[in-house]
Amino acid sequence: MVIAVTPTQGLTLRPYAAADQPAILKLINADRMPGQPQAIPAMLTEALKGRSPIDSGWWAELERPTTRVAVDAAGVVMGVVSYAARPKDDTGQLLWLHCREDAATADTLIRHAVAALAPRPVHAFHFASALSLGLEALPVRHRPATAHVLESAGFTGARLWRYMRRDLPAPACPTSATSR
Repeated sequence: MVIAVTPTQGLTLRPYAAADQPAILKLINADRMPGQPQAIPAMLTEALKGRSPIDSGWWAELERPTTRVAVDAAGVVMGVVSYAARPKDDTGQLLWLHCREDAATADTLIRHAVAALAPRPVHAFHFASALSLGLEALPVRHRPATAHVLESAGFTGARLWRYMRRDLPAPACPTSATSR
């Protein structure tokens, strides 16, 4: 099954095939955050099956993910997107997307995923995938083109994580000696 999209960009979307694995791993690793491990075939296999060692409970709530590959006119893999519905709250989840930060490819992939998940509300990068070590959300400074395309498509960011710190020693906090 081939799904033609955005003919002016010359991209076509089609289902993921096993032969795509090397190209997809290159895309994932090109978008990799510093400090994250290189994606390997086993990680991609888990992500394609809709499983992750991190946030596994959230992944269990999803229908089987759909993964689409964007190829150019010559058949070169330009991007990949994975998405799924979550029946519990009838939302769509854009799970992971990689395209070497090419805005036109990201736009094609995001528009396709949103259309496929319609009419549900869609959340993007809501929880960690098997392709990273617990990285939740989209690292917007590292993935600015994808972030910009998401915002242009109507997604809004919510800064839900707050990192808090306190200088130590802190007299009001128990120490190991006083907490015994």
